[in-house]
This record gives sequence, C-alpha cells and structure tokens, in this order.
Amino acid sequence: MVHRLFLGMPLPAEAAAILHEWAQKHLPAYVRPVPLENLHVTLAFFGERSETELLELQSLVRGITWRGIQVRTGSLQRLGRNAIAIALDVTSGSTALSSVAARLGGHSKRGTSQLHVTVGRPRTRPNLDDVLQPPELEFTLAQLHLFTSTLSPQGAQYTIVAGAR
Repeated sequence: MVHRLFLGMPLPAEAAAILHEWAQKHLPAYVRPVPLENLHVTLAFFGERSETELLELQSLVRGITWRGIQVRTGSLQRLGRNAIAIALDVTSGSTALSSVAARLGGHSKRGTSQLHVTVGRPRTRPNLDDVLQPPELEFTLAQLHLFTSTLSPQGAQYTIVAGAR
C-alpha cells in the first residue's frame, strides 16, 4: 500500500476558527476556502511512501521531543497557481525547527522554507491586490504529527498516524 505523507502542525482551535472565518469573508468568490478541520502548517512533505517507509517515519516522528513554537501571522501570499496562504513568522522556538529538519535528514521530498497556512484554493490564477490582509495573530504550534493525506474530488482528508512526544 502507498501512503501520501507529510509532517505538520495543527493550528490551535481559536486561531484556526479566526483564520477560517477571515478566509470565508475576504477571499474572492473564485477561491475555495480550506475547510476548518484541514488548516495546518506543513513542515515537510514526504510524498508517496511504501508501508515500510511509513513505519520508519512513524518511528522517527515518535522519537522527536516537541516543545512547540510560537508564530505570528504575516502577509498573504500566492503559492503557485493553486494555493493562497498566510505566511507565519517564528517568534520563539526556531531551534526546535532546525532540530527536526536535521533529524529528518534526506527523508523529506521538500521542506517548508517559509512556514505558512494555506487558507484557499483558487480555480484561476488569484489576484490578491484587493484582498484585505489577514488578521494579526500570535499563537503556539504545540503539536507535531505525521499525517496521511488522501486526495478526493471533495478535498483532502488528513489522518494523524504518529505524533512527536
């Protein structure tokens, strides 16, 4: 069996609700807001992996001690043609991110150079010139999980398969 995997950090419930409500109110009509339950920060994307690789990554993630990081929302950005995101600036805990990146070594297909929360999926190339900037929030990303991602026409379904300590 093949698993589509990523390492991510769920948003605190209050921050997720605020960002989701903002996206619903302020993104253009041709942009589909990401469902509330799917809002997260991706730290590393592993792509499609075998059952054996899944077990290895689960073990690796369970061996990480995670104390959380503090972040602040930044500017709205386009990520390619199919994502609109809010940049996140790390205000505390950047050494924890470096430690996780070092531990992952060559496992990740791509890491996230700029932490962000994807808030919308446009049907056409987005023009964000007239979109209000996102709310200013500061919050802690207290959990680090390995997720599977199942894609469907209705949208992605994420399932936690391992968590850091």
